[in-house]
Amino acid sequence: MQFKLNFSEHPNAISVLLRVLLELSVDNYIKEAPLSTVNESDNLARKAAKVADDMYVKKMIDKKYLGAINKLRQGENLISMDTLNRYVHSSNFNVSPEHLKMLWGTLSSFVVLCLTT
Repeated sequence: MQFKLNFSEHPNAISVLLRVLLELSVDNYIKEAPLSTVNESDNLARKAAKVADDMYVKKMIDKKYLGAINKLRQGENLISMDTLNRYVHSSNFNVSPEHLKMLWGTLSSFVVLCLTT
């Protein structure tokens, strides 16, 4: 990146980039695995859950981490796609730097696995 982003100054940009990174990573896994259980109509949360299920079957992640990734599908959890979408699309939803750090702490291993498979 050409510029350095700081949580205190750029929380909206960081949240958008996290959401995009997650989507590109999941799509990469689906393409490279290849994962035939994903449908064109699946939203990102469903795709991520299917990728996590495949990773669990292949023993790339454990059951506890599978549960954490599956929380993306639940609407009101801190780790949810709904929260990431609100960061991107809602002018009334304030981005929390601490929450972004927690999300990255939870999702970073998943993203890396998606990109290195």
